[in-house]
Amino acid sequence: MKKTLLLFLLFCIYQAEAQVTFDPGVRAGANFSRYTHLEGDTKTDFYVGIFGALKLSRFYTFQPEIYYSRQGMNKVEFYENYRYSYINGIGSGTGDLAYKDLTTSYLGVDIINKFSFKKLNFQFGPGLEFVVNSPDHVETDIDLTINLGFGYDITERLGVEARFKKGLIEPLKYQSNYFTVDNGRMTNSVFQVGLSYKLK
Repeated sequence: MKKTLLLFLLFCIYQAEAQVTFDPGVRAGANFSRYTHLEGDTKTDFYVGIFGALKLSRFYTFQPEIYYSRQGMNKVEFYENYRYSYINGIGSGTGDLAYKDLTTSYLGVDIINKFSFKKLNFQFGPGLEFVVNSPDHVETDIDLTINLGFGYDITERLGVEARFKKGLIEPLKYQSNYFTVDNGRMTNSVFQVGLSYKLK
């Protein structure tokens, strides 16, 4: 018991010696996005945002972020001039198969938790995104996300990062007939690669 208490006190002293700092910064990079369970090609676009890194200990940083992100999917299969009719009490749909690029712009807020080990850090946290620009294929105005990734500090200010962002809300309408969808929930799936730069 005494050894455990001593170790705990030593840990607290060690953490207290780590100076609490706040560093604002910017981050930007490339999005590689698609909708799950939908036929089409991955879309390449961009994200850009700001963050505030509140370093609470040697190992942990609390980092809220605000960002703008363009994502979606290219060459998505859909049915043009879609018609639904009943014949002898049985419903069926017909249409002309076509392709379109789908782009949706989001303004988002992430709450990122960073755990640092020397120059390497691991990141995870939830996010909330609001649709700010989209064609008529988007049915919902928001998306809830889970973010998971890692980063590497090139210098004290400049770093590289890679993240996977998974949406939890189905964004598209007409999912059962308008688009070519296999079984499963259609959600945003985004892989990000970019840079971060501390301004202080």
